[in-house]
Amino acid sequence: MLVDMKLFAAIAVAVILVGGFLWLKPRRNAPKKNSGVGNITQPKGD
Repeated sequence: MLVDMKLFAAIAVAVILVGGFLWLKPRRNAPKKNSGVGNITQPKGD
């Protein structure tokens, strides 16, 4: 039972850390890059 809880906690922490890092990193860079490039590229490509 103790091992199960430790494993579960370790997996949960790893998933939250990795998931949050991967989810936050692109979201933080996306608005800055797409703010100018995305707005100009979309209408032209359309």
